[in-house]
Amino acid sequence: HRMFRIIRRIDGRFTAMNLAALAFVALLPFPTQVFGEYPSSRPALIVYAAAISASSLASGALWAYAMHDNRLIDPSTPRDWLSHAQLRGLSIPAVFLTSIPIAFLSVTAAELWWLLLIPVRSFLVRRYGKITDIW
Repeated sequence: HRMFRIIRRIDGRFTAMNLAALAFVALLPFPTQVFGEYPSSRPALIVYAAAISASSLASGALWAYAMHDNRLIDPSTPRDWLSHAQLRGLSIPAVFLTSIPIAFLSVTAAELWWLLLIPVRSFLVRRYGKITDIW
């Protein structure tokens, strides 16, 4: 396989968006600890799901910005790979955000809902191939 340099350049907006995404990631230990200490708590689950979703959405926005009209990416990067990467990233907030209303019925059911990521990821691999195939 040919190795691709996906990001070919960066600009100020990309750097700012990357810092914002990293800030959301840096905040993850707190809601993770709270949810770990209070696993049956609806508010803890909601804050955790929202935090996971925020970091994933920020990362997705970063990629969307870079990919728009090949703004910052190598134009030779396969479109299927880009689609897979974007859908893979968006699958996380889709599953975690939809678990929030489920938490009002049952915290356990909301946690089990997160397992939906397994068939979603499996579908993406069947549709697009492994995300590592580009390397």
